[in-house]
Amino acid sequence: MPTAELSTEWCRQRQRTLATHLSEHGVDAMVVLSPEHVYYLTGYLPAVHHAAVVVVTSAGQSLIVLPNCTDPPEGAVDAARHYDAEYLSTTVDDPMAAALSVVRDGLRRTSRLASDMQAATLFRSDAVVDLSTVLLRMRRSKYPDEIELIKAAVRACEAAYARAAQILAPGVREIDIYAEMLAAATKQAGLPLGDMGYDFQAGTTGGPPRMRAIERGELIPLDVSVVYRGYRCDLCRTFAVDRQPTAKQQLAVDRVLSALEYVEQEAREGVRCRDLFTAVKAELEEGHDWEFPHHLGHGFGLKPHEAPRLNPHWDDVLQVGDVFTVQPGLYHPDLNGGVRIEHNYWLTPERLVRLSSFPTSLVPEVTR
Repeated sequence: MPTAELSTEWCRQRQRTLATHLSEHGVDAMVVLSPEHVYYLTGYLPAVHHAAVVVVTSAGQSLIVLPNCTDPPEGAVDAARHYDAEYLSTTVDDPMAAALSVVRDGLRRTSRLASDMQAATLFRSDAVVDLSTVLLRMRRSKYPDEIELIKAAVRACEAAYARAAQILAPGVREIDIYAEMLAAATKQAGLPLGDMGYDFQAGTTGGPPRMRAIERGELIPLDVSVVYRGYRCDLCRTFAVDRQPTAKQQLAVDRVLSALEYVEQEAREGVRCRDLFTAVKAELEEGHDWEFPHHLGHGFGLKPHEAPRLNPHWDDVLQVGDVFTVQPGLYHPDLNGGVRIEHNYWLTPERLVRLSSFPTSLVPEVTR
């Protein structure tokens, strides 16, 4: 399968869109500092020990400043300059300052300058306008190349679930389940992976993996977020450790799946996210002491949590282009842990597209 990546074509389109916004705000140029925004606009993802700077003008011209040990993204920018990030493979102490030193004098001569971070101190100027919200709004509606990266992350995550299904049994340690899932996701992705998500504990509502062996009768919610070339997915499946769920555990799953079906039927452009949350919470908790104590979902992409937020503390409205999770759950000692099932969705002009497909049963199918 071909490797998914941000395309030059769509990076250029994002730069043109940003340039239009700069003109609308009366800004001559924007200096982009955050690594995710550099990547979003150019396809170049700085290493964690490096920095990169992108300058986009209101006329649509772009410049990238990147480490002396790396090549510029071909065709994605109009010009590239380098800074001394390393000497004999030893990195400098402040790579951002080194990168900015290459363009600082020219930027100071720009009468109307914006940034995606609090950059006034970097330029010793109060005239730098923070337009980070412009890029955040742009990022909310995902481009086709971003969708392909998210799909690749989903495939890696579902490979991890398939491996968990193979080894799940009483007596297996949580840390071993985590390690096997990470290995399976890495092999599917074909590249090194870092953070794998949040919840790998059996018999609880969630948490990081422990050296503890899982036990008969427990549920284990596996909330996994694979990051593939900067873009992530966010999925959850819950399994019965002994593959023999109780009647109460199965009832909880049925309620959670019903909530997912409700959202799939109701989610469309213009729907208020807090209304979805309120309806789902009422349905999940009706007639039981079981609790639904967390959000219903959230957007994701370059960051774990983005708009839209399916949470009553925000008043977001679904928009075309949104990519988001829906993750209803129920928790109570009666359940010997918790049930949480999470799908990922993309709202297109035509319909709501489910991006994830791994089975949702408490008793996972085992494939070899």
